[in-house]
Amino acid sequence: MHQNPNYYILAKGAYAQFGAKVHFTNAPGLRNFIAGVNYFHNNYTNQEIDVETAAGVEETSGGNSIYHGVDAFFDADPRSNIHFFFNFAGEASNFTTYVTGGTQASCGSHSAPASGCTFYNSLPVSYVPNYTLNTGIYYGIQHKNHVIVEPRFWVESTGSQHLWSNNTGAPTAQTMPSYTTANLAFNAPNHLALGKAHHQPSGRYDEYRKLAVQRIRVHLQRRLLCRVGPESQ
Repeated sequence: MHQNPNYYILAKGAYAQFGAKVHFTNAPGLRNFIAGVNYFHNNYTNQEIDVETAAGVEETSGGNSIYHGVDAFFDADPRSNIHFFFNFAGEASNFTTYVTGGTQASCGSHSAPASGCTFYNSLPVSYVPNYTLNTGIYYGIQHKNHVIVEPRFWVESTGSQHLWSNNTGAPTAQTMPSYTTANLAFNAPNHLALGKAHHQPSGRYDEYRKLAVQRIRVHLQRRLLCRVGPESQ
C-alpha cells in the first residue's frame, strides 16, 4: 500500500547500543573462540502506518514505538575439526501510542480523540518475537588428515509473537506460540575438486570449506506444543 499523500510526515528514530566483544586464539580448552554481548534501545516516533483492513478499507494510522533488548553470540573451534556456535536475541517492543483514522497530529489526544479516530496505546508491536536462538555443532570426520564427511546439527528457536488484527487495522494482545526446529545435515567434500587442499590438516575455516561440496540434508522439525492463549485487551 502506498503512503497517503494527505498525511506525509517524517518519522524519527533514536537508536543507542553498547556492548563488548572478545576474541581469543589458542585459549586453554576452547582454543579459538569469539564472543560478544550488547544492549540496544530504539525509540521510533512520529510514524505513519498505512494499512488495508480485511474489508478492503484503506486506513492511515500513526504511532510511536519502543524496541529494546539484548544480543549475544559465541563461536568456538575447540579442535581443528569441531566448530560450535550460539546466537541469542531477546527483545521487547510496544506501541506507546497507536491510533487509527489518521496520524497522531490529526487525531488529537487519547483522552479527546477526533471523530473517526481510535487509540490502541501500550500494545505490543506485532510479529516481533520475544526471543530468537540458534545453536549447533559441526564435526569433521577425518581420515589421514582428510575430512571425509562433516555432520552438522543445529537448533533454531523463535519465541512467541503478538498478532495483528486485519479487522481493526491495529495491533492486539493476542499471541502466537513459539516454535523450534531441529536440523541435521551432512557435508561431504568433493575430493576430486579439492585436489591438493587435502594434503594438509584442515580446520573449520581452512581451504576445503571454500571449495565445492556435495550436500545431503535431512531436516527434522518439531513444533513446541506450548501455546499462550489470547490475552484480554
